[in-house]
Amino acid sequence: SDIKGTDWFYLDVAKSYELGLMEGRGNAIFDPNGSVTVAEAITVAARIYEIASKSETKIGTAAEGDAWYKPYVDYAIASGIIKSDEYADYNAKATRSVIAQIFAKATPEGFLANINKFDGLIPDVKTTDAAYNAVLGLYNAGILTGVDNTYKFNPDAEIKRCEMSAIINRIAMPASRIKVASK
Repeated sequence: SDIKGTDWFYLDVAKSYELGLMEGRGNAIFDPNGSVTVAEAITVAARIYEIASKSETKIGTAAEGDAWYKPYVDYAIASGIIKSDEYADYNAKATRSVIAQIFAKATPEGFLANINKFDGLIPDVKTTDAAYNAVLGLYNAGILTGVDNTYKFNPDAEIKRCEMSAIINRIAMPASRIKVASK
């Protein structure tokens, strides 16, 4: 009920929901401008990996008393998406950099073909940044295109739910990836 057909992210939200990769907040609310927690990002990444890798191993269910996200975190650790000691607080708000690192590891080898050639020229991501390879790979695959026409990534900003749904859609549906002019 909080998304209109004219919103830039309408189709991305609809598709990520239809594919079972992202859910609303309940009561017919998606909260498109709401923040994303690290746990939510890992949950989506685990779902992407489970589908894309055609893994025999399936995401489990939370035992009584466990945090809702524990099965997704366990699956992500077992699948190599994250390390067991990588995140101290799963309820922390995820940054764009964190999302890039998690999602880049959630796709099997060769799943993200290059359609762009950025040659490492992302204005606000240094080659020494921990997320550099992930961000560059997602730019070259057409998953990320930046926040403006200079291709800035804004790595330390919190990511919005609508932005994450666009990223999810581009990962899941290659036809939705964005080819940019030569960089």
